[in-house]
Amino acid sequence: MNTKALNALADVICRAQANGKRTPMGIAMAIDCAQMFRHPESTTARTSDSELTIYRAVYEHDLIPIGLYTTEKAARQHCEALVSREHPATEALFFDWIGDESDPEEPHELVVTMGSAEQPTGYAVYPVPVADAYDAEAEE
Repeated sequence: MNTKALNALADVICRAQANGKRTPMGIAMAIDCAQMFRHPESTTARTSDSELTIYRAVYEHDLIPIGLYTTEKAARQHCEALVSREHPATEALFFDWIGDESDPEEPHELVVTMGSAEQPTGYAVYPVPVADAYDAEAEE
């Protein structure tokens, strides 16, 4: 049990109640605004104490990413939605993500199967480690 975190959370709840937020939803909103609540579906992947990972969805011919996400699932959903829009709703599409599972820093590429033909889509999701502080000793 993390006593320091629980005390901080209790403090947010007390301040919310003092400011007239007495309903469970009001208190939940205060906790969310204080960014102390971690949604399971949006929890970022921590690779060390000072680094987290976000996911960049890209199309191979564009320099600008199509989106940045805190979960790989969300980045993949965006790519799959874009591919789905390129085909009629009546066409069955089966998605698969290809990548090196043993190397978490490698991108995963989206392929789609239509009928019996599997083809690349040009969409990929890249994990991007993000440090919360500058490290002068790190490799450039």
